[in-house]
Amino acid sequence: MMASINATLPIKISVIEELAVVWSLETVQVLREHRVTGVMDGALPEQPNQNRTRGLPMVLGKEAVTLLQDIAVIELVHYPDLNNSPSDKMDILQVAMEKGDFSKQRNRYIEDRKRHMMKHSDKILASAKKKNAKLAKDNPKRIPENKLTIENIISDKVKDLKLPGRGSLVVQIHMEYPFINDLKSVPVRWNYPITEREIMAYLVYRDLWQKGYWVVSGTECSLDFLLYKGDPMMVHACLGVKVVASDIDTNTSDATSIFDKLKLTNNDCKEKSTETPIKTTNNTITKSNDIIKDYACKPDAEKQSYINSNVKHLRVPIIPAEGEAVGGKSIFANPGISIEKMVGLVRMNGIAKRNLLLAYVQRNGTITYHTIKWNGFEFGGVKLPS
Repeated sequence: MMASINATLPIKISVIEELAVVWSLETVQVLREHRVTGVMDGALPEQPNQNRTRGLPMVLGKEAVTLLQDIAVIELVHYPDLNNSPSDKMDILQVAMEKGDFSKQRNRYIEDRKRHMMKHSDKILASAKKKNAKLAKDNPKRIPENKLTIENIISDKVKDLKLPGRGSLVVQIHMEYPFINDLKSVPVRWNYPITEREIMAYLVYRDLWQKGYWVVSGTECSLDFLLYKGDPMMVHACLGVKVVASDIDTNTSDATSIFDKLKLTNNDCKEKSTETPIKTTNNTITKSNDIIKDYACKPDAEKQSYINSNVKHLRVPIIPAEGEAVGGKSIFANPGISIEKMVGLVRMNGIAKRNLLLAYVQRNGTITYHTIKWNGFEFGGVKLPS
């Protein structure tokens, strides 16, 4: 459990080019306390030449921004002065801050040297006594035995330390403008959601968040959202979410029967798909429904090797009922959605383990959920777990 962060709400979040950007680690922690996270978009300070792991700043999703505004956690602002040259006052503050940073580094250097000398205090004291004994009794550099202590020796050595020059010190580059609280902020109007599709997506996002889930973007999986039961840094997503516009009476429809038309049969293996192949680059193979049907026709013993050697991603096809056009007919009542639009790209090597959550949004705002559990190419509908 993350420790609570003391912060004054609402927190000011800067909007840049219609993106809500978080620059402060403390703000990231506060948002995570509200089960909200975003996409890290910066380079790691110690590993700037890699992009597998990203750092601050963090870009918030549009649904997350609207939610955080609704619950009064954040306030969106713009800082006009950041577009101008620093004022004389800011220059003075910058110089004073750098001097303070350099002073802290020098003090840290002295403390490090003290710790190092204390670690080897026995050797240092023995060496000092041996050197002192060689001096003549009338030598002014000779130290009385009662004053020859390790504390006095270290104190004298610290006075003789050559402190690092400015060129040897680290210049701190702040992620967030250090004087941001001294600048005038202007409120920003957030224009999301606007379209019917955006409103549906936000209603689903907010509803799932209110149920206690972590909800993050599912764009990389060709879905609307990914659903987590716990911290996304600690657990895997339990469901992928696709928002569906529907006017069907979901209270009386049977989720299982909706997907009866999607089951592959032996007859389907003989059909030729009219779907346009997906154009891909790099080492991803161009694919169409033919690959899926080829897979379905393979003996069970050959299916896994076929997956491993031929397919990295696939697009789930529409399997039409008799008399329906391939690829063009919706399987749901109008306005419904095709299985292609519903699922998008799916990783074939994990198809048997993937769960998909359909969020049916009616025009009155009512949301009904059904999950689809992949089992080869069979579909079954079950209720969303509470």
